[in-house]
Amino acid sequence: MRVLLVQTAHGLNAPSGGYRSNLGFLRQLRSYGHAVAQTCYAFDEEIEDAASKAEGNGFNLKLQHLPAIDLGRDPKTGSNRRVSLTRFVDEDKILNIVVSRTLWKLYPHDEQTVDQKSYLEVILTAHS
Repeated sequence: MRVLLVQTAHGLNAPSGGYRSNLGFLRQLRSYGHAVAQTCYAFDEEIEDAASKAEGNGFNLKLQHLPAIDLGRDPKTGSNRRVSLTRFVDEDKILNIVVSRTLWKLYPHDEQTVDQKSYLEVILTAHS
């Protein structure tokens, strides 16, 4: 079985119980031989810290910087908005696809809300 978990907590080491439970669930599935992956949000510094910690434990995360996601131009400033993605397999053999937390600075909440509403209206209309 292949499992992709979408973490909604922020950070690679979120203190929330949900994040930790999800990670424990992935570790357990992995121990049974299933292919597991997660997406999560983290600042670049968090990724580098995780790589340093793993290296200190004798493990190389082999960080792979993926092509950035283009969010289009900021409607207020006109500047191009790009979000970086990083991929690595951690010490528990869980594939991590990390979306930069700069997303929240580049994609304001009010704009996200409008886009989410439009998306849901399209999806609901298509399935009704």
